[in-house]
Amino acid sequence: MRIYFKILVVLSVTAIASAVTEIPEKTDNVMSTGFTKLDFCAADNMLYAFNGTNLYRYSSLTESFDTAFNGAGTIISETWDPADIAFLSDSNDVFLPTGQSERVVFVDRQQEIATEKSGLRRNFYSSASRYRDNQLFANGVGEEYNNTIYLLNVSLNGTETEVVKISDKNSGAIAFDFADNLYISDFAPIWDGQKLGNVDIYRIARWQLDAFLEDSSFGIVPELIVNNVVLAGSDSMTIDGDYNIYMSSYVGIAKIVPTDDPNDFEVSAIDGNIYAPPYGLPPPNVRFCGITSDIKSGTIYYGRSVLNQYVFEPYVLAQIQTIPAVEWSGDLDGDGIIDFYDLYLLQQDYLCSGEHLKGDIDDDGFVDFQDYIIFADQWNDKARWYKGN
Repeated sequence: MRIYFKILVVLSVTAIASAVTEIPEKTDNVMSTGFTKLDFCAADNMLYAFNGTNLYRYSSLTESFDTAFNGAGTIISETWDPADIAFLSDSNDVFLPTGQSERVVFVDRQQEIATEKSGLRRNFYSSASRYRDNQLFANGVGEEYNNTIYLLNVSLNGTETEVVKISDKNSGAIAFDFADNLYISDFAPIWDGQKLGNVDIYRIARWQLDAFLEDSSFGIVPELIVNNVVLAGSDSMTIDGDYNIYMSSYVGIAKIVPTDDPNDFEVSAIDGNIYAPPYGLPPPNVRFCGITSDIKSGTIYYGRSVLNQYVFEPYVLAQIQTIPAVEWSGDLDGDGIIDFYDLYLLQQDYLCSGEHLKGDIDDDGFVDFQDYIIFADQWNDKARWYKGN
C-alpha cells in the first residue's frame, strides 16, 4: 500500500485569515463545545454561519456577520446539539440537523418561519443538497448502521427514505462535488489516546442517485475512493473543481487528492496540524470550525481560532483559493469521464428549458448550442479517481 504525505506550499491555496471578521460563537442553548458551522448559499451567492441560535450572513463590505434569521434554534426549548447547516439548492431555505439531540430545525426564509420537523427524529450528523437537483440528503444513525444515508423531505412534519447503509463506524461529513456525486466520510477512532482516527471516503455516482430517485428499490453501491487517511476527525468537507477533497478536523484543514486506487492518495496539511490530537498535551495551537465553498469561484471558507496562552481566541474567517468550477461539469452521469454516455444525456435535454436539467451546463435555464460548446471543450476529461471502466 502506497500513501503519499506532503505539506502543500503552493501560493494559490495559502490560507488567508481576516482578524476583523469574527465568526459568531456558540450560544448558551448549544451543547457542542465551540460549535459554529458555515455554508455557502448558491441561491444568493452569500456565506452564512449558524451558532445554534441565530443564522448569520457575511457582508464583504463590513467584513462582519450580520443576523439573517433571529432565533432559528430557539424553537428547541432545551439545550440541544446542532450538528450541521445546509441550504437547499436554488433556495435560501436552510436545514439544521441536531446530532445527538435527534432534532431537526427547518428555516423557510421566504415565510420567515423556523419549525421543528418532528417526523425526522434521528441523529443526523451532516447534510448536503445537490447542486443541480433540489434534493436534500443527510447521514445519521440508522436502525442497523451508524452511518446511513437518507433522502429527506422537509414538507409538513418531514419524511425520510433510506438510501444506503455505509458502515457501522461513526458518521462523518457528506458533500457533493460539482458533477453532483455524493461523498461520504466514515470516521473510526484510533484507540491510542490521541483522539485521531482513520477516515474512509466513499462516493456515490450521480447516475446511481438518479436511478434511486426514479425507483427507490434500486440498490446503490458506494465506491471507496480513499482508504484510511489519518485525521483528527471529519467535521465537515467540501470538494473543489478538480475533485480534490478538503476536510476540516478539530485541529487542521486537510487536502486529500484521490486517485484510481483508494490506497494511493495524497494528503496535505493546508492549515493547522492535521495529526495533532484535539485534546490533551501539548494542546493544539489552532482549532477549526466548519468548511464550505463557493464552487463557482473556487473559494473555500472555514473558521480558525488561535491559542493565546491558555485560552483560544474567537473564530475568525479564513479562506483558500482553489480551482474554480465556472461551468458545471459535462460528466452528466457522474462516472468520472465525459464520454458518449454523457452526450446521450445532453441530447435528451437539447432545446429543453426549466430547472435542474442535466444538460444545462452553463446554468442559464435552457439547453442549447452553448452547452454543447462547453461540453465539447470538456470532452474526455477524467476525474482523478476514474478507474477506466
